[in-house]
Amino acid sequence: MTTILLNALSIMLVLFLDLLLKKIRILHQKDRALTSKMVVYLTLPATILIGVNHTKLSNIFLS
Repeated sequence: MTTILLNALSIMLVLFLDLLLKKIRILHQKDRALTSKMVVYLTLPATILIGVNHTKLSNIFLS
């Protein structure tokens, strides 16, 4: 359960950092679009793969 929360927290941290950097005018709108794509295309699939990797399969899942 804590692994799921840590993975969700890491994604939210990236999004919060993106918002913060835009507020203090370090990132522009096109940079923000890039970070959003990075979250969708890199962070989320990596989180899913890590979650599946740590999942213990039993006979219930295979039948």
